[in-house]
Amino acid sequence: MKKRLLSFLAMLLLCAIANAQNPVTITAAASKRPSQPGAEISKAYDGSLTTMYHSNWSLNAMPDTVDFYFVGVKSINKVDYTPRQSGPNGIWTTVDVYYTTSDAPSVFVSKQSNISWAQTNAVKTIDMTANPIVKPYIVRFVIRSAGGNFSSCAEINFSSAETGAAVQPLDCDNPIAEDFSTYSDVKLAISSASVSPAANAGEDISRTYDNNTATLYHSNYAGGGFPISLTYNFTTNPTIDYISYVPRQDGGSNGIFGTGEIWYKTTTQTTLTKLMNFDTGFSTAAYQISFPQH
Repeated sequence: MKKRLLSFLAMLLLCAIANAQNPVTITAAASKRPSQPGAEISKAYDGSLTTMYHSNWSLNAMPDTVDFYFVGVKSINKVDYTPRQSGPNGIWTTVDVYYTTSDAPSVFVSKQSNISWAQTNAVKTIDMTANPIVKPYIVRFVIRSAGGNFSSCAEINFSSAETGAAVQPLDCDNPIAEDFSTYSDVKLAISSASVSPAANAGEDISRTYDNNTATLYHSNYAGGGFPISLTYNFTTNPTIDYISYVPRQDGGSNGIFGTGEIWYKTTTQTTLTKLMNFDTGFSTAAYQISFPQH
């Protein structure tokens, strides 16, 4: 009887160890969407529910992409997303999760797709106990929908059933956000552009990439001519993730984009391929057209 009791207690102890959740430290983070000043992505893991990450109040943030970086973590088996403590804006409701590992830090793997959450202030949990992410480097959240088309997060916590580092660090300093500058967004240089039908005199297509929001491209004042095709060329064979569209800044509304299509052609293609539709809602605010994730 004593042996059976000891065996039972040992089994209980092993189960408790197996189900233990150890907090995982986030090394750095980055968000694709501009944040509201004072509500940067670092507020999503500062340990305080009185602060939060929030996308810029004047921009449509959908879809948003948020990356969390890890160093020396053995595995992740649970994520707890804590929404803002009051109000609905920015609460994530449809989410895809991707990850890379320390062995292949630039290769993203789909973990879960179309996770659906209620637009409430309750904590949302992703349980990966049966299939943890091993040796994570980046865990990426692609937020497909959220309250009010904003993006917000009071706190996000990652957990592991394991303790200790996966690798022995080479020095005593933990990386800081600047160490991941290689992964920051880079504005691409446009080599040339054209438009059809022709632009209004003195307001040609080159004004869309002269880095001056006081100038603008405008179609012919005589009107008509839809659809209008704007073509941009690149010589460096870049990878493009999104387009930032800044409408006219002079208070006028004529010519502000509404609906459209994105087509592309690579150096190995001879014909254009349709990528996606977009709808800016004729908004006067800056708008980011994010391309589908591949």
